[in-house]
Amino acid sequence: MVAMPELYSLLMKQVDWEILITISGFRFQEGYAAVEGGAIFVQEGRVDILNNEFLNNYAASYGGAISIESGYDVQIIGNIFDNNVVEYGGGSIYVSSADSENTTALIEDNIFYGGAADYGSAIHNWNCTLIVNRNLFDETEAFPPFA
Repeated sequence: MVAMPELYSLLMKQVDWEILITISGFRFQEGYAAVEGGAIFVQEGRVDILNNEFLNNYAASYGGAISIESGYDVQIIGNIFDNNVVEYGGGSIYVSSADSENTTALIEDNIFYGGAADYGSAIHNWNCTLIVNRNLFDETEAFPPFA
């Protein structure tokens, strides 16, 4: 039996913590991840995700479109999320941190349409301060869609 590699559309592991990466103006469509982040997986690093489209992305565990595991503040602003799916948590976005007192995720002015997850049809947060402002949520489903 051949082991399936972990696949990511965009994997970010940052070495210089002083640098802020901004991802803006892209369309991530039909991305796939065997574990986390169907379009983007950030494993440590400072990132702002602004004005992108995430369409029909899939991850097996966390973050159908975006999965962020970081001890740094994150901004996800002005994006469109349409029909992103994950089998566990965060149909569109999963954010987590080992440092809950110093990590804030700002999720603002986004549109979430469709999509599904066992937990958090649009957003699943673990151990971060979460600020959610002026987002539109339409037809998202939080229940076990997978039999």
